[in-house]
Amino acid sequence: MTGFQGEINGEYPMHRKCIRGWFSFVREPHLRRISHQHRLLFILCLMGLLLSIRMLPVTGAPIPALTPAAADSGEKVELRLDAKIKARLSELAPGELVSVIVMMKTGDIPQLDVFTTPGVRSPEQMIRSLQATAEATQVDINQFLVNKRSIGIAANIQHFWIINGFSLQATAEMIQDLVARPDVAQVILEETFQAPVYDRTLQSGWDNLGRIDAPAMWAMGFKGQGIVVANLDTGVDVSQPELSAQWRGGNNSWYDPYGKHHSPTDLPASCTSSGHGTATMGVMLGKTVGVAPDAQWIAAKIFDDNCSATTTGILLGFEWLLDPDGNPGTPDAPQVVNSSWGGTTPSCGDQDPTGKYIFQPALQTLRAAGILPVFSAGNSGASGDGSSTYPGNYPEAFPVGATDSMDIVASYSARGPNYCVYPPGTYPELSAPGSAIYTAGLGNTYRTLNGTSFAAPHVAGSLALLLSAFPSGLSIQQQESALVLSAVDLGALGPDDSYGYGRLDVMAAYQWLLSHPDPITVSSILSPSTISESADSMSLTLNLNQTSFRPITVSSAASVGTATAGVDYILPDPITFNPGDTQQIVLIPILNDLLPESDETIKIKLILPDIAIPANPQDLTAVIQDDDIQVGFETIDSVVNETDGRILIYVLRTGGMSFPAAVDYQITGGTAVMGVDYLLQNGQVIFAPGELQKPISVILFHDNMPSSNKTLSLALARPDPISVQLVDSDMNLTIQNVDPWLTMLPIISR
Repeated sequence: MTGFQGEINGEYPMHRKCIRGWFSFVREPHLRRISHQHRLLFILCLMGLLLSIRMLPVTGAPIPALTPAAADSGEKVELRLDAKIKARLSELAPGELVSVIVMMKTGDIPQLDVFTTPGVRSPEQMIRSLQATAEATQVDINQFLVNKRSIGIAANIQHFWIINGFSLQATAEMIQDLVARPDVAQVILEETFQAPVYDRTLQSGWDNLGRIDAPAMWAMGFKGQGIVVANLDTGVDVSQPELSAQWRGGNNSWYDPYGKHHSPTDLPASCTSSGHGTATMGVMLGKTVGVAPDAQWIAAKIFDDNCSATTTGILLGFEWLLDPDGNPGTPDAPQVVNSSWGGTTPSCGDQDPTGKYIFQPALQTLRAAGILPVFSAGNSGASGDGSSTYPGNYPEAFPVGATDSMDIVASYSARGPNYCVYPPGTYPELSAPGSAIYTAGLGNTYRTLNGTSFAAPHVAGSLALLLSAFPSGLSIQQQESALVLSAVDLGALGPDDSYGYGRLDVMAAYQWLLSHPDPITVSSILSPSTISESADSMSLTLNLNQTSFRPITVSSAASVGTATAGVDYILPDPITFNPGDTQQIVLIPILNDLLPESDETIKIKLILPDIAIPANPQDLTAVIQDDDIQVGFETIDSVVNETDGRILIYVLRTGGMSFPAAVDYQITGGTAVMGVDYLLQNGQVIFAPGELQKPISVILFHDNMPSSNKTLSLALARPDPISVQLVDSDMNLTIQNVDPWLTMLPIISR
């Protein structure tokens, strides 16, 4: 679109024409040949516009709003391009295309925590909900993309639902058009990951499976039967005898996002990483070399035959894992997923404007589906402390470091702390054998390999054993807790940044689950259930049914109630249980809005991490009773006799009994005469805390003269504090005359 990309609303058509004309004049050179008179007209238009804006009233008619596209400042648009893409755009030749990922403003993406609450929603509903949201929020931009593709400035458009966005190849001009759109959150460069390089040095293997006590599980009959494991890797050689019989088969068990291979295969020999995926799968479930020899496997070949993976290919791989046959109603997703890949240098990766990393929604969705994202910790240990790589260092991932036959951490195994979480966390989560691992090679060969790539599959295979031992299923929390709380502690006492929580022991994990059959639950109580608006606060008590191995942070959100968060009460900050904690009590401040109103209901929803579930999933509810001070006359009409002498007029007070209050009373009229019919001066009544009523004393005078009834009007005014509400603040007093009228007898003359 040329000219101004957002318009002043229709109430000001001349202003709109001026703006359109001026922007066309500035941006389109051929218009600059117009006459001096036209230029003067543009200047006068703009002067008139500025003057009219300055003269707009502060109240009254609203200032015309800009459309979303125009309302975005240049600064906000700039924030939608990260530093890497800005540098790349500056290098592009006219018409040259570059691959980018576009993240949409989320809209109504559902909170994934609702899908992990027992009995609430299923993975099918989660997938359908994510797909529906992505489709609804991308429908407008899709036509825009089709139009741009038709003129050659966009190509290879791929929409996603696991993140709300899409990838494409685009020119610099097209990218600028994208970031100017109000529905686009950010545009980042498509990233390329090189296939994992691993050490092929000839060496002798050792009993790595015995070290994690897998044979003890086999002896009890738990070999991964009934469990499907998957890897995102370089592919798998289905002809390898260790693996061929365990492939699930069918059109929902193999995926190549690049569309090159329609049956399982690994990278060509020209790639130094050829055989990597076959080797990791061998560790997981090889017939003689794997942890779970009776499990089945499926695989997504995220690395293409050029030995690299793109962000697009990886995101499509994650989508396929959750729905292999394209039908969310079919339960064909794997129960275990291994990812032995990641960045090659310590990094957290790119973030969107909300602070979320590019693959983070995918890992969150896996966890919401009950799948623990097992990752290799990375082979960047030579960089020293803080050498974690993404996406294994995302908070949703389960990174695994490597140990050798002596239970010593490998020199290449990445170390913590993990600076991609706050506060910085332990990295890796766990360790497992990763050096000199004997596993399946291409064809009918075997290899002995080094790398965290081969440590992670020990954990993935162990999960298959545990899930086969507990066929009713294990929650994410149970899987993680069993693995880390049963680990053999190595290195410094407790979790550390070399070994994590220690070295994997799958038999010990099984025994831990037997003694801890229940998941971590969070119970909650809001107390008291009814509270006065004048109270300072109420308490929220949270209890864990057992301790957790990692911090559990509980957040809160306001549900639909008559009380408003930030107006009637303040939601608590996130509440964190550190390891060993089982109870947290926080205060929820109550805000007295000083307005007379009906009682209001607080409703608070707790948001839990996926390692815990709510013991009482309903919203927390409490009632705030209105307690604002109200002052008024006991009665607004009263009748007395002039002979009553001294009378008392009562002023009543309700609410806010903990506070003093005061109000003036004034004579406002009437036919009674001060000093003749009554004695009363303007004054003030003062309520001490707890006092309910105060009298106003009036002295009545009996004049012994017959007359008509008299009236006296009083009003309450100037309450202190000013928040005191006046009700029934005017009253009328009727003073009845009680003297009889004398009857005059007629005078008779004599």
